[in-house]
Formats: sequence, structure tokens, C-alpha cells
Amino acid sequence: QWGIGKSRLAYELMSQINDTSPGWYVRDASGNLNNAELFHDAADRDQYLGLYIRYSQVATESHNIDNWFGYGLYKALLPLTSGEFDTSIQGQVAKEAYDRLLVAGFEEAKLAEALEVSAGHTDETLYDDPTLVNRLCHAAYEYLKRFGIKYILIALDELETAAEAATY
Repeated sequence: QWGIGKSRLAYELMSQINDTSPGWYVRDASGNLNNAELFHDAADRDQYLGLYIRYSQVATESHNIDNWFGYGLYKALLPLTSGEFDTSIQGQVAKEAYDRLLVAGFEEAKLAEALEVSAGHTDETLYDDPTLVNRLCHAAYEYLKRFGIKYILIALDELETAAEAATY
């Protein structure tokens, strides 16, 4: 449904994961506002990496129900390989994740190596090769596990602002 804040909610979920959220307030059954958090302690939160991607980045003629997730994960991880982030929601969330990993010793070059960025894989190859994107994402996951990451949560947003659509 339009206008109920799904994109904002996804952004807030990622901010909770990346420990950059100023906090949430929810109403209880009596209508009182209470401070709420997605995670009760940092150890739980630190197992997750939150990323964000726009549907337009994964929608191609090669896209189907079986292959979009690996490709989307690959595309969502790419900004972390350069340390360069645009001003989109995706860029902001990736920067939050990057900053969090950087203090733990994260190196862009090692993630870029795992994702074989220098090979210049085309979108078509990433979609059509039955094992390539799986192998690349698995290698990236093995690297991210060094920082305690067990789960990667990606918000796939079907909408984007008019400015993002024109810019990105």
C-alpha cells in the first residue's frame, strides 16, 4: 500500500542492525509510547549485517525468481569494496555497515578480491552462470564471518524517490 512508510521502516531496521538508529518508540495496548529496540544486546546485533538495494538494480531481462537474490546480494555488497558511497538510501546504509566493519579491521580490497571485482563480471554473466554469483557471495560471506557476521539482511525496496530514479 502506498504511503505507509515501508521504505522508512526498512531503513530503520538497517539502522538498528548497524547501530546508528536514535531509537524507536512504539505504542503499547494502552496507547503509551515506549522505547523499543530490535536487539536486546550488542552480541545479538553484531551477528547481522544490514544492507539495502533498490529493485531497479536487480530488475533485468535475465532476472527470475531463482536468481535475483544472489545477484542482489552481490550488488548490495559492491559499495563496501570501494569505500565510496552515494547519497541514496542504499549508499547511506552501506556506509553505516562499512563504518561498523572498518573499526573491526575490515579491508575493502579483501572483499573486492572475494567478489572478483577486478574480473569485471557483466550483469548477464552474473545472472546466467549457474554457479558464479553463488561462489562469489559465498567467498564474501566467508570474509565477513571474520567480523562475527552470521546473517546478512537485505532490504529490497521496490520504490525509490524521483531524485534517486533520476540520479541512480
